[in-house]
Amino acid sequence: MMPTRAPFPTVSFLGLNFHRLTMDETMNWMEGCIHKDRRPRFLCTINAALLVWAQKDPYLKETYLSADLVTVDSNVVRYALKCLGTPVPEALEACQIMFEFIKRNFKKGYRFYFLGAKPEIIEKAVKTLQENYPGIQIAGYHDGYFDIDATLQIAQAIKNAKPDCLFVGMSSPLKEQFLQKYLSVMEIPISLGVGGGIDILAGQYRWAPAWVRKAGLAWLYRLLSEPKRMWKRYLTTNTLFLWLFFKTLIRKAFA
Repeated sequence: MMPTRAPFPTVSFLGLNFHRLTMDETMNWMEGCIHKDRRPRFLCTINAALLVWAQKDPYLKETYLSADLVTVDSNVVRYALKCLGTPVPEALEACQIMFEFIKRNFKKGYRFYFLGAKPEIIEKAVKTLQENYPGIQIAGYHDGYFDIDATLQIAQAIKNAKPDCLFVGMSSPLKEQFLQKYLSVMEIPISLGVGGGIDILAGQYRWAPAWVRKAGLAWLYRLLSEPKRMWKRYLTTNTLFLWLFFKTLIRKAFA
């Protein structure tokens, strides 16, 4: 099923298109997905690392290009766009969108499904949600450590649970591949990849404070929190992102 594009202006950067919108507009759009025709829609949030990976992975790039809504998931990318003269109102991170949507709407009876993280982590995340948001409707949940042969069965189980919103807490490009392949099978009005969002919900690690994210240093906070796992990723992707950005800036200056 072809996606229905969100009705917001876009800006282009490194071959991808980002929607220019605020958090309030994002929340309203997500609710509209639930209340309108309930066609399956996919929201992507892209940070500097994912931008770099999309340059090398045609499938990942095509997934982002086919998404219904694409937001800037990093103030680093937001600042780059501002320098290029194509600003967006604000950076809208995946975890931020998930937390805000749950906080604003858990009393409305929307049904949420969570996919990802280790079994004990997702169970703890769901328990935390139920404690913090009394009455929240959890349509179901499943960990992210499943055999590839069981993927279709999991997608069908999610469909049968009839959630209004699906949050996929798996790493990239696994979450994008899952949503791209099974979006039409699951028939969920709105799906969003949230990376480590389920781990944050479970208290496995802390989300960077607002001032750190605003300063564009969320990557540094994550690096200091998980140095052994994250140092190589940030060393390579951040360096490549800066190189790609400066190439684009110079090309624009001499155009």
